[in-house]
Amino acid sequence: MILSEKHRHGTLQEIQKFKDALLTIDNADFDEEWHREMQMAAIQSEIETLQEQVAEYDMLRSGGITFAKCFSIECLPDMLVQARIASGMSQTDLASRLNLKPQQIQRYEASNYLGASLARLIEISQALGVRVEGIYHNKLEERGRLLSWSRPSEISWESFPIEEMLKRDWLVLERDETEVQATKRYVESACESLSLSAALHRKKVRGDATIDEYSLLAWQARVLQRANLMIQDMNIPEFVLDDRWIPSLKTLTRAANGPREAIKVLAENGIALVIEERLEGIHVDGGAMLNVNGSPVIGLTLRYDCLDNFWYVLFHELGHVFLHLVSGHRYDFFDDGLASLNDDYEREAELFAFDNLIAPDEWAKCKSPLALSINTVQIDAARLNVGPSIVAGRLRRERENDSLFAELVGQDDVRIQFDS
Repeated sequence: MILSEKHRHGTLQEIQKFKDALLTIDNADFDEEWHREMQMAAIQSEIETLQEQVAEYDMLRSGGITFAKCFSIECLPDMLVQARIASGMSQTDLASRLNLKPQQIQRYEASNYLGASLARLIEISQALGVRVEGIYHNKLEERGRLLSWSRPSEISWESFPIEEMLKRDWLVLERDETEVQATKRYVESACESLSLSAALHRKKVRGDATIDEYSLLAWQARVLQRANLMIQDMNIPEFVLDDRWIPSLKTLTRAANGPREAIKVLAENGIALVIEERLEGIHVDGGAMLNVNGSPVIGLTLRYDCLDNFWYVLFHELGHVFLHLVSGHRYDFFDDGLASLNDDYEREAELFAFDNLIAPDEWAKCKSPLALSINTVQIDAARLNVGPSIVAGRLRRERENDSLFAELVGQDDVRIQFDS
């Protein structure tokens, strides 16, 4: 974990050294090609680990994360560091608040608080607003959440929404199996690995509503299970970081069955799109994640059954895929499309969605922002070669007025395409 700006700078230098080493190995002569690949894979893994640390530090520093939760007391040292960074305090600031020398806080954090007494841990927890059971809640306005399990043993299988999972036929009890055992088997199977690596990624949750972390994990497991079946059945190819196909996806906004056709277009380009109704306790519109094999998966809940929301959320999640997921950020992103944007990751995904649905220079030429009428919206949509719901939705978002053009946003036109 990165502890300070100086530490961050050193980490970036380390990343660059590893990248230079990759170039050296790539240009070197090897008797056996597997030897080159083995060395490059090891170095790339180190680069991704360091990039993950930088990404987490930057999110905490920017205010993108002001609430985090862990599920074991062993996480407390990490939580204390996260809370200090998210609060905007340096090690010196925290030391001053506790009447300690800065070097003492540096030693505590460098040693993962191994030398701190229980009394000192409680004192530091109180100073940072961290509850000792493993939760910190910053006094600032909540802007996002970071959820993580360090290991499967921390998971409380009894805490899953088992009754609802049974009701949806996600769980099928085997002989002499309890509901809790069936839940554990289902999640492990859905995530393809007893290590649950695909589901225990740290989860970056955008939104202000309370999140039930077990409902979120259950929903994610369901999405991953269905995505893995889609990858096999549809022979989905490996994802390539090439966005030249995005315009063909945008043209589907004009088609009556566009949302359903979007599944095929994304599949052809290496992304599994799964439509799965949300569970009670998770107020999210969609999520972007990687499965255990590193393939991008997008899940949509259709919480708001209208075309403009479907396309906006889909393109927002695509922004996470192109800009974040395949660039070394080991997070799963879950988004409330109506929440405010308070960190760089969400702003970048937002711009990706806006700019790829309507290019900035084209939006500047539109008449509808100046003359709000159904006619101007339809004229702009025809010129832009997008559905009217895209222009109407853009105007509603920019003006923060959901009453505008209710007849153009395709209310109740999405879910019906996936009911069969």
